[in-house]
Amino acid sequence: MDVAYALSEIYNGIYSSRSQVHSLERKRYTGVVIPGTLPNTLYLVYTQAEKESLTRQGYGSGPGSRILTVHEAQGLTYGTVVIMRTTTEKHKIYDSVQHAVVAVSRHTVSCVYYTDDCDDATGRLIESAMAATTNRIKEYNLKMALRSRDAAVVEALTTAN
Repeated sequence: MDVAYALSEIYNGIYSSRSQVHSLERKRYTGVVIPGTLPNTLYLVYTQAEKESLTRQGYGSGPGSRILTVHEAQGLTYGTVVIMRTTTEKHKIYDSVQHAVVAVSRHTVSCVYYTDDCDDATGRLIESAMAATTNRIKEYNLKMALRSRDAAVVEALTTAN
């Protein structure tokens, strides 16, 4: 639900049919050991240079996993997504809302964004989701489901603990 909440600033009326409220996380890139061989994981980067560098380091080599640029990942879905921005250099691709939308919407279970620059488009979307309380996200989702007359989602949200 947090992805729909974050994307609501861009897509009016969007909501989630999933019961999981929180799925987005942001962590520092520098000094962190990021597992590169997780199974069934989509590793996302922004540039071909990042992709080539991280591929040489073994990222995306776990069974069922791969490493792609955000652009290459359009239309794909994975349970687990790891987004990595390996540089703090300014480039317009990092401030592209379209790339950020694709990046944060490729997962079904969890998405972690590793970066040292939290003020790019992806970081801002994730920050919006992380700053919202569970109740606020659920209330937003319920409001949009009601507006869309989605009885199944409304029932799930009003009968859940």
